[in-house]
Amino acid sequence: PSSHISNTQHLDDFFILGRLVGLAIFKRVPMALRFHNQFCKMILNGGELPPWTHEDIKELDPDLYRYKVNYILQNPVEGLDLYFTDVLDDRSGSDMRIEGAEEQIDLIENGSEIQITEDNKAEYVKRVCEWRLHGCMQKQVKAFLEGFHTLIPAETVRGLNAVIKPSDFANLIAGLPFVDADDWEKHSRCSGGYAPNDKQVKWFWEVVHEFSSDQRAALLHFVTGSRNPPVGGFARLQGFNGDQKFTISKISSSPDALPSAHACICTIDLPEYTSKQMLRERIMKAVMLGGIGFNGQDGEED
Repeated sequence: PSSHISNTQHLDDFFILGRLVGLAIFKRVPMALRFHNQFCKMILNGGELPPWTHEDIKELDPDLYRYKVNYILQNPVEGLDLYFTDVLDDRSGSDMRIEGAEEQIDLIENGSEIQITEDNKAEYVKRVCEWRLHGCMQKQVKAFLEGFHTLIPAETVRGLNAVIKPSDFANLIAGLPFVDADDWEKHSRCSGGYAPNDKQVKWFWEVVHEFSSDQRAALLHFVTGSRNPPVGGFARLQGFNGDQKFTISKISSSPDALPSAHACICTIDLPEYTSKQMLRERIMKAVMLGGIGFNGQDGEED
């Protein structure tokens, strides 16, 4: 909500972001960007305020719900000296404080002159909730949608709104929030002389299954450029030319060499390691170094 304070061109940034997200969806490429459910609701609803409940406020900002919304509704407001106003951004108590964000916003006409009473406090809470859920970011959402609709038509988004939940839309952008090792192995193939029953291939999948969620995500990022599989799972993994199976390819190199990767074709080049432990160590080192295409000597990228 306070993006304009530190960046006068902030709406241009939101327009560009909308185009990038639209392009990622169009190309079916997950982005390392997971939007809050409330933002997804607004996108699916064409930028307008969707139906809401206090549970939405609790999810968006638990402290706002506890210390303002619920407190005011459950307690007398006499002596609180409240008016029909709210702040642009109330993160003043955190390290994220932005100077100028405490600007007072009238929630109704002449709100700064209308004091909150027992009779009007329910209306005040309603206005605060609507401001936090929609009003404070309305301009940014509008700019985002203008960019987004250059690739994804508004009619398509309205159709999506009828059949998916906000969390599904978040997954459509960012990919699935977890890496399913069984699905990964099921939708893979071998090349370069490897076969599924070769010990190095079996070791590879054993290691993947033994990895933690974060380690799997890091390995997937090393090979494909994304930490998350797309909606639809690994059957919908995308390479340079569209759908691309995850591939384990044999390479002739020193058994001490690190594996390398080709993100454009979702392929890992795996040397013929002599033990599962060596394979695990070399994979973890390559992932840690973080260079897609790293070959143990010089970093390369495809």
